[in-house]
This record gives sequence, C-alpha cells and structure tokens, in this order.
Amino acid sequence: MTSNTFQVVGTIVRKHPFSTLGVPLAVLVILTGLGVYGALAGAASVSTSNQDTAYSVAVDESLSFTLYVERAFAPLVTLNSFIQQTPYVPDLLPQFSSIATGLLDQLPPNTFASLQFSPFGHIMGETPNRNQTGIDIFGSASLRSGAITTLVTGQTLLSGPLPLVFDISLFGAPTRMPIFVSNVSANETFGTNWTLPTNITLEQAYNKATRTKFWGFVTAIILFNDVQDGTDPTLAVKLTQKGYLYRLSSQTELIGSSNPQPPQYGCVSFSFNMTNQIWTLSLYPEGGWCPTWKWPVVAAVVIISFIIALLVFIMNVSLKHQSWLLSEMVRTNKELAQTTRDLHQEQGRMAAKNKELAGITCDLQAEKARMDALLVRQYNLIQCFSSTKTSNDNPLTADSTAVDRIESMRKQLNSENVRSLAETEQIQTLEVLGWGSFGKVYKGLWRGTEVAVKTMMLAADLSGAEKREKMAVMEAAISSSLSHPNIVSTYTYSIKPVRDTTSAGPQLDPSLIVLTGGSTVDGNTLAGTNGVTKRGDNGNAGLVHSYEVRLVLEYCDLGSLKEAVDQGAFMSSSNLNYCAILDTALDISKAMCHLHAMNVLHSDLKARNVMLKSSGEGRGFTAKVADFGLSVKMNNADTHMSNMYQGTMTHMAPELLMEGRISKAADVYAFGVTMWELFTGGNPFQGTPKALLGHMITKENRRPAFTRATPEEYRQLAERCWLPDYSLRPSFDEIFIALKRMRAAVKGQTARVHVQPPTPKHPEDSGGSDDHGNSWKFDAGASGVAKCLPRGTGKGAKSTVVALCGSVLEVVEEVPENTEGDSSRLGSVSIQVDGDDVGIPVPGSALLQKQSEDVLCSAGVQNTALLSTPVKEVL
Repeated sequence: MTSNTFQVVGTIVRKHPFSTLGVPLAVLVILTGLGVYGALAGAASVSTSNQDTAYSVAVDESLSFTLYVERAFAPLVTLNSFIQQTPYVPDLLPQFSSIATGLLDQLPPNTFASLQFSPFGHIMGETPNRNQTGIDIFGSASLRSGAITTLVTGQTLLSGPLPLVFDISLFGAPTRMPIFVSNVSANETFGTNWTLPTNITLEQAYNKATRTKFWGFVTAIILFNDVQDGTDPTLAVKLTQKGYLYRLSSQTELIGSSNPQPPQYGCVSFSFNMTNQIWTLSLYPEGGWCPTWKWPVVAAVVIISFIIALLVFIMNVSLKHQSWLLSEMVRTNKELAQTTRDLHQEQGRMAAKNKELAGITCDLQAEKARMDALLVRQYNLIQCFSSTKTSNDNPLTADSTAVDRIESMRKQLNSENVRSLAETEQIQTLEVLGWGSFGKVYKGLWRGTEVAVKTMMLAADLSGAEKREKMAVMEAAISSSLSHPNIVSTYTYSIKPVRDTTSAGPQLDPSLIVLTGGSTVDGNTLAGTNGVTKRGDNGNAGLVHSYEVRLVLEYCDLGSLKEAVDQGAFMSSSNLNYCAILDTALDISKAMCHLHAMNVLHSDLKARNVMLKSSGEGRGFTAKVADFGLSVKMNNADTHMSNMYQGTMTHMAPELLMEGRISKAADVYAFGVTMWELFTGGNPFQGTPKALLGHMITKENRRPAFTRATPEEYRQLAERCWLPDYSLRPSFDEIFIALKRMRAAVKGQTARVHVQPPTPKHPEDSGGSDDHGNSWKFDAGASGVAKCLPRGTGKGAKSTVVALCGSVLEVVEEVPENTEGDSSRLGSVSIQVDGDDVGIPVPGSALLQKQSEDVLCSAGVQNTALLSTPVKEVL
C-alpha cells in the first residue's frame, strides 16, 4: 500500500465513522461473544456428559466390588450349614481345620487372613493359625460391642477394615456370622463347659418359643491390602485403566485410593451398602472434567472474529470508496445530460416556431373551407323551408309539446322492453311443490336450471292489501338482496298486473263467483280454469284486479326441515344422529348470523321455513333458511320494532305476543323452539288449545319439554334461547360458537341422513274434497276467494269455508253458533292458514261482510268474496 491509499482510507473513516468503524466493532463483539459463549457452553456440556459417564462407572464398579466382597461370605455360609448339622463341638473340632482349608483353597489367594469358629464366643478353632485361639470375644472390651450387636440382630456384621492386631501389616475386616441351633434346651452346652456366653443373659441367647439357642460365631477375616495399596484387580486396576483417580471410604475410615488421590471437591461419588456399613466410591478424571480443547477453541474464536471484523472494515471502506466514485460519475453524467437537454430544448424551440408557422397556414386554409361549407348549408336550409309538408302518418303535430313527444317515445320503449322481458323470463312449470297462505310454490325450469317458482297474488282494492303488498314486496326485496350458502337464493323476481278481460255486464248475485274461463259456481259446485274476475258496479272490463308477484328461487330438492323430522330422518336404527342435528343447527345459526349482520329480522323462523338441499358430503344435505314474507329490515340505530304482532304462535316470543316487540332476541327465541323441533321431531305445544297458548307462554312461562336423552349442553343452549327475559338470550354469534364447540366435542364423521323427497304434484292438482263428497278445483292463475258452502238445512247444519290465494287452502268445518230464526246472531267457521286456525264470522250484513274480509286479510288470505246471504237462508 502507498501513502496515498492510507490517506484515502483515513478520509473515508473520518467522513463515515459509524459504517467503517462502528459496524466492524459490532461484528467483532457479536461474533466474539457468540463464539466464546458457544465454546464455553459446549465445554460445559462435555463436562456434564463426562460427569454422567463417571457416575455410571462408579455405580457399575461399586456393584462389582460389592459382589466380589460378598463372594467371600460363601465359606461362612458353608460353615453355618455344617455346624447346624453337627453342633456338637467335640465332633466338630477335629474336622474344622480340613473343612476350613478346603474352603480357602476355592478362593483367590490373600482373600482371607483366617477362618474361625467360636462356640459361645470362645475362639476354639482357627485356620490358618493366627494365635487367636482361646480369646473370649464377649469378654474382650474391644470386641464385645460388635459381638452383642451381631447376637441381637442375628445378621452378619463387618467390622473395619483396620490394621489387624495379630499382624499390623495386614489390613482386614473381621466378618462374623451368628449361628442359632433349633430344638435344644436352654441348658444345652453343645459339648462345652459353657451354657451361656460371658455376661449374656438367657433371654438374649435363647428363644423359648422356638427353642432356638445361640451356638456361637463363625468368623472370616477378609483382607483389603490390595484395595489399600491400589492393586485390587476388581476396582483399582479397572478405574486406573479408564483414566480415573478414585477414593473408597467407609463412614469412618479411608479404605483405599489411587495415587495420586483425587481432589477433595469436584468428584463424582456413589454410596452403596456393604453389609451393615455404607461405603462411598469417589471418582475424578485424571485430566479433569473440562475438555482439553476448551481454551484453544476460545482463542480460535477470538482470532476468527477479529479477522472477520477486519474484512468487514475493508469491505465497508471499499464500498464507500466505490460509492464516492459512482457519485462523482453520476454528477458528471448529469452535467453532460443537462447540456444535452439544453441543446435539445433549443432544437425544440426552433421546431415549435416552424410548427407555429405551419399551423397558421393550416388555420387559414381551414377557415376558408368552413366559410365555403357555411354558404352551402345556408343555401340548403332555404330550400328545405320552402318545400316543407306535413305528414299524415305522424300523430304529433306542430302543436305537440315536448312532454307529448317524450311520452310517445317512452311508450315505444316500454312496449319493446315488455316484449323483451316476456321473451327472456319464460319459465316452464313442472309440478306443484306446495302451497300456503300467500300462494303456491312450483318446480320449474328457468334458463335451463331447475328452480322453485313462488307465486303470490296481491289484490288491488280490498282491505288488508297494504299489509299483503308489504309482505310480498319485502320477501322479494329482502330475499333477492341476501347471498349466503345457508339462505335460499332468489335469482330474480317480477311483479305484473292481472287484468279483467271479460266484457261488461250486469252485476251478479254475490252468491256466484265468475271465473275468466266462463264457468260459474253455486253453493254446491266451485270450479274454474283461468282465475277469478272481479266486476265492479259500473261493469267496466279490463281493470287491474290484482298483481302477481313471482319469485324465482333456488330449488331445494329435499323439501323442508319439518318434513324431514316428521319422517324421523335423524333417527337411525340404533340411535339418534346427533352429529347431523348439530350440523343442521349450525347451518341455521350461520344463516341467522348473516341476517342479523345485515340488520334483517326473519320474524318467522321455524322448521317449516328451513329447506334442505342435497349435497355429496357429510350428512347428505345443506340446510337453508327460506320464506322472508314477514321479514323486517331495521335501521342500524334500531334495537327493535314495536306493534309487530306477526309470526307463528308456537314460535313467538313472550314480548312479541304481549307487546308486538320484534327484535333479534325474538328470532333467537324461535331458534330455541326450532332446536327442540330438530332434536325431538315433535310439534311444540301439541294438543294445547290455541286460546290458552298465549297465556301459557307469557304468564306461565311454559316451554316445550326435552326428553331425558337430550345432551345437557344442547338442552341448556335451547333453554337460554327461550328465556322469558329477552335481554338474557344469547346472540346468534354466541349460539354459533356454542354449537361449534359442541360439534367439536363429538368425535367422528357425520353419518348420512336419509331424507325422503316430498311427493310432487301436478300443476292442475290444486283442488280437494270434504267429508261430504263436495269437491273443488282451481288453476294456478286464480286470484284469492273465500266461499261459504252450505252442508244441509235446519238447526245445527254445517258450513265449509274454501279460501284461495293463488291456490286452494285447507278446508275446516265447524257448527255455526246460531239460533233458529235469528239472523242477528252469526256463527263462525275457520280455515287453516299455514297450519294455523283463523276464525271467520259467517256474514249476515254489509258490516259483517267487511269484518270477515278484514279477518281473512289479517290472516294472510289474498282476496275474499264472502256471501252476504243471511245465516237463516244458508242454514
């Protein structure tokens, strides 16, 4: 490097001290810290592993040494067995030497110093002879304590190891085994001159219960010289070969150790039982616990970190130098580019001046052309005014206003649009799926797709029309604006007028109904083909008498949930399909979550208004909420709406029955009853008179009862939904979470539910008959009527009400409450509207005619034409 290079480096470091010096120093500190930490952690891990290994070695060698020592007890056991068979000392004494010598020959040399037998504690035999014969063990002050312990415990005891009295060069441990002989008397001497050991009582030496008496001891003096001097092959040699320093000690004495001895602290120790003593073996590796590579690795880490930091420093300086050179190059290039732009701008200004001159020339030429064209148009205009003629084909005259012209165009456009709509909205009706209080539902084809077509008829001028129109329009508007997998989709809808096409004529008797097909009905026959025509008093034809609302809906091929539970679809041959019940309840809760998120109240949630559509997964169908005829859209700030007495009575919340208070909580109440329907498959409050039902729900807080087999969590959720206090009911978000938790708790897949599709009906199959053989038949285009048909004469005769709103409703008979000859007291009959009985007074005056119409309209009947004949004539 030259001095110029150092100057450049110094300049760069002064200008950029952080990036050139700070970053390398940070790299040095971080790498050094991490490297040293890693090296120390690795060394600590190796040290811990070495200690664990040493501990395992200590355990193994201790057990091996224990077995080696206990092997020396074998001669004592043999002598014990021999003495038990030959306890008579005079017989034993001549044989002891040969027996002891044979036992010693079976063991490695230098295992024992001697074997002794001591009747009543007196040493009478010793092999080899160590001059211990004649010593009274119980009489010796140094031996008495251990002997008494051996006698009392009845166990083999080891004393020492310690230097032996008879030869201090020997390091041994006397091991005494007590011998007890059974079935002898308390005075038994075993051929000796003693009956008891010295200073030992009879109770200590003799057991009267078992007649067992203490005979004496057999003693083996085990030598530990090789353990002491470190030449023991079972302990010292093995540990030294494995590279360990060791120390073996008892509770009071050092038994043996390596040379040199291990340190006092830092050893791995293992304590084990040696007969009546606890010995401890301590190990320490010759090179210590830490690996030898610890500090060399730390030094290498520091050096490598320094080299990397130096490289980072050089790289940063080089980058800064290159950046400076690049900035200088960019600056030079910018100056050159600026000069080039200035030249180009000058050239542009010159070109602009040339274009300006050319533009002026073009403008002059264009102005000349415009003047020539203006002269030609003025000439043609003069000719046009001079030859203008009025056409007879145009209905608009010069006096026609702009409004007339706009209206004419609008009519032309409307007529074209109507033709286009008729061409594109053609629907092929296949079969009747069902009917209710607001019309019929058909299965059809629309643009090649299977759909459900719901038709509703709205009367143009009868009382209650405002409510009916609101309900029909709300269903069309709300259902078509909702899009959710668990809500029946509305593809399109239309509202078109139905006109009277018959000619004018005299007003008919109110007891007759005229159909557009030309047929008439009287008291015994009601038939028609093309619909009902309403005639005014003035006889004008072609008036709009009703409106047909047509909804094109998603087709749900398995019918309603009510039909499925009535079939027992959720019951298998063995048990209840609880998983399918939870999945279906989850579908409904998801739909209601979406409705309430849109601030829409369903107002008529029940099993009959939940449709099932086939699917190829799980239980085999998807549940979808339908029928939004009573739905209400709330403002964002509203929490409820008042004076809304609507819904199905069995599913209406107490506050709705009492106050007409409709809210999200009222939908939750209806969901709770729907959960009951779904699980039990029954009809809520079945058998309860409807006159008492409201009192039972609002005052007595009666609710449908679950069976004992109902899961507790499911039952509690339903009961929370129908709590009397609407503020305590859960939201549908909470309901969804609870159902989700319940479903997750039930393991396994959902078994398939077999639902029988509803029986299809032909579009012309819209009639019925009563118990008296009277029949009726209407086609799908008929507007709504209600007709009293007499069944006999005299007091107590019955009448039948037939109600039609785009379809025929069910027929119910009642005995009118009438007295003979009294036309002022009028009876009543009832009709079924969506399964609910609606009472209708039989009219006998214009006032009651109007009153009956209002009853039917409030019940959802689209149109009424009731008899005004007095009751006495009908009956």
